[in-house]
Amino acid sequence: MTSDEDQLRLLSIFYYVAAAIACLLSLLMIVILAYQYWRVSNLSGTGISFSIFFLIVPALGLALTILMPVLLFLGGLFVSRRRHYVFCLLVAAVCCVFFPIGSALGVFTIVILMRPSVKALFEGQS
Repeated sequence: MTSDEDQLRLLSIFYYVAAAIACLLSLLMIVILAYQYWRVSNLSGTGISFSIFFLIVPALGLALTILMPVLLFLGGLFVSRRRHYVFCLLVAAVCCVFFPIGSALGVFTIVILMRPSVKALFEGQS
């Protein structure tokens, strides 16, 4: 096993771990959304229209936190199988937004994927 293959194997493991952490974050968002729903359902009168805003924001956050573990899992899967090079680069770029763990994972992924020898592994021309 070459050092490139070893680094790609480690990257895929880190993507799976990051996906698990993101799943835990989505569970937290479900709890927040349930709490906000409980608060809005117990309101009456004029404050209810403004409180709906506090229900929509966690719902959007939940949608993002459900999407992120899926992207991270697929990124880890594709890195381990050396498929879909551009998708792996895009997932790495999206990871850079999530500071600090996602940023480190994204930057290291981009650095490793930009090597010509790694690109050749993805193209099947080792």
